[in-house]
Amino acid sequence: VSSPFSRHHTRPSSNSAPPPTRMTTLFTLLASSWSRCRAVRAAPVRHQRLLSRRCRVLATLPQQEWVAGLAFDLETTGLNTDEAEIVQFACVVANSRREGGASFCEFVMPQCEIDPGASAVTGITKQLLAERGARPFAEVWATFEGWLRETLVSETRPLVWSAHNGDRFDVPILRRCVRDATGGPSPLLSEPRAAFVDTLPLARAALRPRPRYTRGAPGPFTLGALFERASPRGGALEGAHDALVDAEALARVWRWLIEEQGADAASAAWAASAATAGQPSLAPFQ
Repeated sequence: VSSPFSRHHTRPSSNSAPPPTRMTTLFTLLASSWSRCRAVRAAPVRHQRLLSRRCRVLATLPQQEWVAGLAFDLETTGLNTDEAEIVQFACVVANSRREGGASFCEFVMPQCEIDPGASAVTGITKQLLAERGARPFAEVWATFEGWLRETLVSETRPLVWSAHNGDRFDVPILRRCVRDATGGPSPLLSEPRAAFVDTLPLARAALRPRPRYTRGAPGPFTLGALFERASPRGGALEGAHDALVDAEALARVWRWLIEEQGADAASAAWAASAATAGQPSLAPFQ
């Protein structure tokens, strides 16, 4: 395991880094969903049906709260989404401009045994977890809730979660584990506050022409392959299958897909028209 820590929580100082010269578009686009929905409410019903689920969710939230984009990754005891437990949980605020960023990572002590195949990929064993002081997931999640509240300085800020292949793997496992730990669904993972984006179908839809698949090689839409394309110098993803490494890589890929590959063309078109019409825009989370 490349990560040399059992707990990694960054709480950046109050001094923000200077804003970049180019306004990042990813979370401007996400935030613009509120404005887009507000305008569409007056449109015919058949047009309202064209709204995405994410748009409908964000339309119900307070407009003064900027969207926070949370790129997250899990390492688990196995691949069965109905039974697997989390052994490492990491989350990165993908649109934070604060110096040093904002990230959370902890190892988790599962109740079940870790599948040997999973240990072979991640390097995580029960012995390693004991050495790192891993805690039960219920305690880790409670710590995460406090970290998120402190980092976002809000208990109502809308959240857009992102995971690679999250719809099929990370999201159902996280929701189940949180439900088991807390006795019910978490507001942090539920409407109207939360929405989810899976970067795997996002990449498949955005990248044209489709990257060529080479037999025997990793697929062109793996997180590692996308990270290499998203990196300025084409750098390979080192230390993969560590939750924090993968979450940080995901944050870069997510922004690259939106900002440079036009993965959210509908939001981009609306943002442009809203700016032309002089409508207020919501800045990225500071």
